[in-house]
This record gives sequence, structure tokens and C-alpha cells, in this order.
Amino acid sequence: GAMAGEALTHSKEGATALLVCARCACCFALLLRLFAPQPCFSDQQLEQVFSNGLFHHERGLVPRLCRGECGPKTAARSKKKQAVEARKELFSRGYFVLETLKECKAHLLVLDFPTDDCLRLVLTSCFACVTGENASETREVVAGIAGELLKEGGSDLGPGPWECFLNEVAGTGPGGQLLPLERRCE
Repeated sequence: GAMAGEALTHSKEGATALLVCARCACCFALLLRLFAPQPCFSDQQLEQVFSNGLFHHERGLVPRLCRGECGPKTAARSKKKQAVEARKELFSRGYFVLETLKECKAHLLVLDFPTDDCLRLVLTSCFACVTGENASETREVVAGIAGELLKEGGSDLGPGPWECFLNEVAGTGPGGQLLPLERRCE
């Protein structure tokens, strides 16, 4: 448990370090699937891994993997073909984690945490996974995760997760006010 948290919150840059973290994240997701519906980690360990490792805003491991971020130093040193291959592998690992969490409904574990903070991080991070390059692959999984979280949490959720969802779907303008949905979709 503690080792998983340390491996997933590792902050070293570079494709090799990120790939090691990606493999740890895949193993973590597989453990959650294997032991579903009762995870083999405590709530505190799960919250640490979800909020400080996998889904820590846009810098969380899963969004970085899905966006294929291998770090500027690595991108500058690698040949174009190697960089493309590295991004593809990182994306496939990130997508695997998202898909596995959705498949075994492990993302719903964040609803058991005492505050909505981790839930907001998961929602924000999931939307940060979708880019112009990968939208056709990630949009459905991300929408499924967000939809299930909001559906299962329902009226028990505070305003934070709903606001996070609306900001992502409708967008915000200057001053943080929600944009009309039509403007965001253009």
C-alpha cells in the first residue's frame, strides 16, 4: 500500500521514470480489479494514491499519461520516431488505468472518502485526460467515469463536484462565470 503510493507520487521527470510510474499505476488498477468489490488497500491509502498520484489535477499521473507527456528534456533528446512511440506507450498505459478503474467501478471508491476533495480531483483530472489527439478514444471512458460518479453520489454530493463538472462541460469565462453551453461547444 505505502509503496504503491510512493511509486505513483514519484516526481522524477523523463520517459523512463514516467514509464515506471505508469507500470505501477497499471498494477494498482489490476489489484483493484482483482480484489473488487473489496480493495486490498485502506481508505487512507486509496485516498493518497487517488489524490496525490493518479489524479492530482492536470499533473496527476493518469492525465500526464493520457496526454503522452514524457517531459521536455526527453522530447528534446529523443528522435521524433522514438518520441512518438514513447507518447503512444504512455497513452496506452493511462488509458488502461482509466478503462480498468471504470470496468471494476473502482473510481466509485472516492465517494467513500470523508470529503469531496478527492472526487473533485478525479473529475478534473479525468477531463484533463481528453485532448484533441485522443478524444475519440478517451471521451467515452471519461464521460462514463464522470457520469457514474455524479449519478452514484447524487444529492449527497456537495456543490464542489457538480461545479467542477459544469466548469468542464460548459466552461468558464472571465471572472469564473459559466459560459453558455453553445459558446463552449463551438
